[in-house]
Amino acid sequence: MIRGMHHVGISVVSLERSMEFYARVFGLTPLAPPETFQGRAYERLLGLPAVRGRVVLLAGNAFRVELFEFECPQPQGRDPGTPVSNHGLSHFCVEVDSIDRLYNLLVASGVRAHCEPLFFQGEGSATYIRDPDGNVIEIFEPGSRAP
Repeated sequence: MIRGMHHVGISVVSLERSMEFYARVFGLTPLAPPETFQGRAYERLLGLPAVRGRVVLLAGNAFRVELFEFECPQPQGRDPGTPVSNHGLSHFCVEVDSIDRLYNLLVASGVRAHCEPLFFQGEGSATYIRDPDGNVIEIFEPGSRAP
């Protein structure tokens, strides 16, 4: 039945700012230009009356992120430092091939990380970073190398 994950959807403050972040950090590019969404089908799908905004689907390799910028209803802001222990989606994870190199590039460019990559015996190395809106992304390099 399930063939795999298609994409992760994220509500963002600024479509352009988030598109730049996901392009710079993960090399994702739009599959098509951003478009406006509204109407009955979106109202039903999203469960929001009179919904309206812009959306774009970014892709790279086997990784896709759908970014939504809502105009109506007016989104409620959240603390960009919300703890991952709060209920709801805590993070999504991307697998990388050189976590130390990527981590150093991200931190040097101002991306907020929770900590340096940590080694977990028998699993690999991981750290958490935050996108411009505070959404948490795990960066994970599988393997059992010692730090």
